[in-house]
Amino acid sequence: MRTLLRTALVAAVAAASIGVVAAPATAAPPPRADSQTRPVLLIHGYATGSGHDCNSYWNQARYWLPRWGWTGTIHTIGYYEANTNCNAVIRRGNHEVPIESLGFDLAWWIYNTHSQYGRAVDIIGHSMGGLVARAALTGDQQNWSGWPPYLYVEDVATLGAPHGGKAWWTSPCWTRQCQDMMPDSAFLSRTAPNAQSTSGTDWTLIDSDSDEVVSTGSALAMTAGHKLDFDLRSGLTHSGLLNHDVNAIDFKLYFWNYYDPRWIRHTTGSSPLRAARNAIYSWYQW
Repeated sequence: MRTLLRTALVAAVAAASIGVVAAPATAAPPPRADSQTRPVLLIHGYATGSGHDCNSYWNQARYWLPRWGWTGTIHTIGYYEANTNCNAVIRRGNHEVPIESLGFDLAWWIYNTHSQYGRAVDIIGHSMGGLVARAALTGDQQNWSGWPPYLYVEDVATLGAPHGGKAWWTSPCWTRQCQDMMPDSAFLSRTAPNAQSTSGTDWTLIDSDSDEVVSTGSALAMTAGHKLDFDLRSGLTHSGLLNHDVNAIDFKLYFWNYYDPRWIRHTTGSSPLRAARNAIYSWYQW
């Protein structure tokens, strides 16, 4: 409460000094509901080079989401200096920027762009992008120093995110971000097992048994409302989780739901990208 009052006072003084009306100190969150009109944030993962081309990285998501009826604004989030074609840049950094710092930047971007105006957002995070989202919401949930006063994030779907850490043998691990993704790292130990925004957040974890970078155990190592495990016969690699093949309609997977806690087998499941879309459309039960 002290934080909210302090925020309101600063905003009022600033508005009076320049003669404008400030945004409300606390904008009420919109009602939670199934919706495809919310803004959606696409957060890329770790770059083995100096950066990503967001258009290329999220090509399939940017193409298919509108064709599946999504009308909300699509934000491709970038945080590397060498990134290109990202329409929302939270930082121009390198591999030495801690993941928690990226979560801080993301939290403020969400607040400044949407939350303070009473708009909720959805998130799809691939690989390390899922950890950036988890850090942003942990800071909100645990009132970390310097974090925005509140965040409204309704749904998060992660694709191959190393919630339990990335195995050390998958690649050399010399950078800060890579070290943050090591099992039992200080960063992973500090992040909440079910990070929640102020308005509540429904998590869906999606993984592939054929992922050569992040193991199934790691990708599902977080408390979440929904979990999808694509089995080996689906043949989905780490980057393959981002694709939607219209000719592949028989994905083999197991599905777990918090309200019906059994692993259910599906032999004609949707692609991971379509599953992520369904996850952010439905706010708690699907």
